[in-house]
Amino acid sequence: MAAGQDEAAAGPTLDGRHESPIERLDRHWSEILHELRVARTGIDDDGAGWFVLPAVLGRRAQAGVDRSEAENTGAGRPSR
Repeated sequence: MAAGQDEAAAGPTLDGRHESPIERLDRHWSEILHELRVARTGIDDDGAGWFVLPAVLGRRAQAGVDRSEAENTGAGRPSR
């Protein structure tokens, strides 16, 4: 029996699909690639946050320093 005949004679799988072993492997490979794409998107989004966070915190910290310097030197207050 040739490989092509084996594949054609394949009956339904446990999940009720009528596919050859090659088609099943192809479907599984496609599903794995899809899951990797989804996971990579999530990792990229999380990673972007780690690059943005220091910039945001740095601006807040700098604004806090500027604010405290202004309070200590009296800058920005109306003169009496």
